[in-house]
Amino acid sequence: MKRLSAGAAAALLLVSGHASSQGTKHECVTEAYQGQRLRDAGDLAAARAVLRRCVAATCPAMVVNDCSTWLAQVEARIPTVVLAAHDPSGRDLLHVRVMVDDRLMATELDGISVAVNPGPHRFLFTGDSGAVGEASIIAHEGEKDRIVSATLAPAHLDAGARSHEAGVSRAALIVGGVGVAAIGTFAGFGIVGESERTTLENGCATTHSCSAAAVDSAQTKLIVADVSLGVGVLALASAAYLWFTHRAASAPTSPPIALSPSARGVTALFSGSF
Repeated sequence: MKRLSAGAAAALLLVSGHASSQGTKHECVTEAYQGQRLRDAGDLAAARAVLRRCVAATCPAMVVNDCSTWLAQVEARIPTVVLAAHDPSGRDLLHVRVMVDDRLMATELDGISVAVNPGPHRFLFTGDSGAVGEASIIAHEGEKDRIVSATLAPAHLDAGARSHEAGVSRAALIVGGVGVAAIGTFAGFGIVGESERTTLENGCATTHSCSAAAVDSAQTKLIVADVSLGVGVLALASAAYLWFTHRAASAPTSPPIALSPSARGVTALFSGSF
């Protein structure tokens, strides 16, 4: 780690005069040392704040010279961001409280850049009404005036919307899975049933000697295939309906499509407002 330059050390040794003046000069040298230590530790934001104090006119000229050089180096390395927040309609918001990594950074947004240390950061924006938003970035050394913005939405509504969306998405996936399974059942029973029917037609049917059990077996498989096809198509349609309307203000109290299998196929009952 770099220590105080010969000029800064000499300034400390040459301190003389009144006690108050000696105290001020001692503080300048101490701040110069602290600024170097913070800089080398990677805390550029704190280093900049300290080095800005040791370039004051009340500090010895040699200390000011060294601190000015180090301050310029820190200013070149330190990332800066410009904070911004908007409401859902896109309008800029002014009275917003911003926490960065659980530390308060601003109580209102003025468009002026602020410094952050290099590395990952999480920004939490809170408006006067309680609306919230957040953003996460990785700040890089030398990066300047990066825009960090968030759209603020009421916290309770935002959580409710996410919960509703997740619930509807799960329902759509479940119903869709039922539809896919039903289509698979249709294919399986349809192939077997059609095969049995063809065998009967080409065999015992020509002599009218088919047993009732063989005929019933083929017919049952074909009926199951027809019902499964109807259930599958309507389940997939219901899944699509749920998926594409998941942003609706409220979910319907009853399913838009009711399925009622019967011996002749499947009956669909539609409900809703037209």
